Amino acid sequence: PRTISKRWRMMSLRFKLLSGFFVLIMIPLFLLGTVAFFVSQHMIEKKYSQLNEVTLKSITQNIDNVTNEINQLSNAAIVNPTVQKILSMNTSNMTNAELALHKIDTEKALKRILYTYPFVYSVTLYDHNGVVYNVGRHDSRLIPYQQLIHHPVFSKVRSLDGKPKWLGPYQYPKLTGN
Repeated sequence: PRTISKRWRMMSLRFKLLSGFFVLIMIPLFLLGTVAFFVSQHMIEKKYSQLNEVTLKSITQNIDNVTNEINQLSNAAIVNPTVQKILSMNTSNMTNAELALHKIDTEKALKRILYTYPFVYSVTLYDHNGVVYNVGRHDSRLIPYQQLIHHPVFSKVRSLDGKPKWLGPYQYPKLTGN
């Protein structure tokens, strides 16, 4: 202890000022900066995660809204008198000319339904005789009836007992061609 105080008295004023500057200013400033960095980093991470959570909830809600609207479209389309007439009509007894006129009238009626929902690009109906009614805003790949009935998704649709089954563009690539 005595040697330290003796040494301290023997040191130059310049060294004492320099060591005082480091001990009383630089070290506390460094510690304060480090603490401020970690506190601000923690707060930014917390706010960022909260923002991400809000964004994900918003995206989920938007997807739910679109899904609900699509289901409402299905329900409205199925109870629509035009669609009911299409589905209940026996096309097996029609001549080719009658069938062609029937398809044109049916597709016009389906277009009226389709254009009320801007996010649906195409609608395809199949009757039990293999007649395909297809309307859309752009050309879409039409799935042949024979290919559809032999695909596993067809049995899923049949098991739904009238509930809608929507196929996403990349959900069944062999079937949809995407």
